[in-house]
Amino acid sequence: MKKLLPFLILFHASFLLQSQTAKDIFTNSTYTWLGIDYSQVKLIGYFSQF
Repeated sequence: MKKLLPFLILFHASFLLQSQTAKDIFTNSTYTWLGIDYSQVKLIGYFSQF
């Protein structure tokens, strides 16, 4: 079991590393930004704390 766990971790990581290449990242002209919208945030407390 001790030898199986590192093998499974490396096996899983190999799939993650092969998902895309650097060429795919830099040649694609469309990007999708999935960010957090802070437009209607309400802060609690004194503004000087932030």
